[in-house]
Amino acid sequence: MKRKTSKKILAESFREVAESKNIDKITVKDITDNCGYSPATFTDSLVISMSLLPGIIHGRLTIS
Repeated sequence: MKRKTSKKILAESFREVAESKNIDKITVKDITDNCGYSPATFTDSLVISMSLLPGIIHGRLTIS
């Protein structure tokens, strides 16, 4: 079984939080609390996460 990467888990967490909260109101804490990661893990993945944002928003979550 293939494990999910931190990037994918954070991206999925963002999408889940966005279902109940406006995107412009989502915080790093919201995303990390939702998936059980620390804010430091998010920070490490920030550049990658930001590059994924358009795909996440438009439902084209494709993370390798």
